[in-house]
Amino acid sequence: MPRLSTADLSKLPAPTRLREVMQSIAALDAVISPEWDYRYYSFDSRWGEDEMMGSMRNGSGDSYYVLFNSSGAFIKGFDHERWNRDLSTAEAYRDVPSCFSSGVSEPAFSPAEVTFCYWRKPQDDHWHAANLKGLEARNDGSEWMISELDGDPASYLAFARSRYEVDLDAAFVSAIYDHDQMTPMLANSLNPSIDYSALTQDLLEIGYPIAID
Repeated sequence: MPRLSTADLSKLPAPTRLREVMQSIAALDAVISPEWDYRYYSFDSRWGEDEMMGSMRNGSGDSYYVLFNSSGAFIKGFDHERWNRDLSTAEAYRDVPSCFSSGVSEPAFSPAEVTFCYWRKPQDDHWHAANLKGLEARNDGSEWMISELDGDPASYLAFARSRYEVDLDAAFVSAIYDHDQMTPMLANSLNPSIDYSALTQDLLEIGYPIAID
């Protein structure tokens, strides 16, 4: 079965569900990897006025950033091994709607470094992808970079096994994907050594629901 990539974005959830998925995987990373510097995924629910931001950074120069606002979502990805300086950023962003202009110009997103770019408004029935000459849809880094965004808990289970060398309980991971409220029991089930007080501060930033005593 084809993996999620620029070649086939049909498994990429619509903006509202994508936001929930990114909050979930950021919450899971916060539980499994308490040290922020060693995490892959992060989410800032307070990024800006009417804006939220999710990201992936692998520490090797590869990343993607997702801007969420009332107009939908904008994604900018970068695979450092696929990029060359001859790629035109103007071409990458030429068709991006103006409602996502803050994502195109955001310095924190390193806009000059791009190998794939998508956007979708709430009324759209599919994602739009920039056409970057010199990069094939299966050769832009998207196939290995965005696979965990498909909304399937099994994708994160495989990622955690590879990245963190842990075998997580599928039921607990599914509970996080369903946005069940975080509790000490749920957190400890995923990481028995978690500092729950510190975790709740991360979850407040992520915007993930926390059970109130």
